[in-house]
Amino acid sequence: MCFVEAIFCTAKGCPSVIEGISKISQVILGTGVAIIAYQQWQLAKNKAKYDLYEKRFDAFKALKKYLSSVVQNAVVNTQDLVDFRWKFEEHYFLFEEDIRDYVDKIYKESFEMRRLQRKLTGIRALPVGPERKQIVDKEMEKLKWLTEQLEESKKKFDKYLRIK
Repeated sequence: MCFVEAIFCTAKGCPSVIEGISKISQVILGTGVAIIAYQQWQLAKNKAKYDLYEKRFDAFKALKKYLSSVVQNAVVNTQDLVDFRWKFEEHYFLFEEDIRDYVDKIYKESFEMRRLQRKLTGIRALPVGPERKQIVDKEMEKLKWLTEQLEESKKKFDKYLRIK
């Protein structure tokens, strides 16, 4: 029995060519549908990765914007700090614990720097002297650390923003 007879013929004899072509077209159509379904699945998977990347990059930009503002002005603005914190709360579940802890540390260091700055300004500002110098030194340590985070943040976020 040849290939054509195997496809077109049954135990009852050989049906018409149209029935044979119908069987072949069903196989081709089924294969085409399977290929399209696979491509749709790949597209959906890549779209989900892209959406996650965009959300994570948005969080990274918020961090960089905040740190840049602090470094540029050498001041922690309370409203900027609150906005930064809320922005990251929106993205909390997009990152693992390492980034959550890192952002928390930035927040705490910023908050401490703001607390120190309040001791140096306004009507309750410390007068010039050893205590004020100690506060200024601590404030400078915080500012230095926050400045270093502009570069360090790239390393920390790398595994979340690398396109694979």
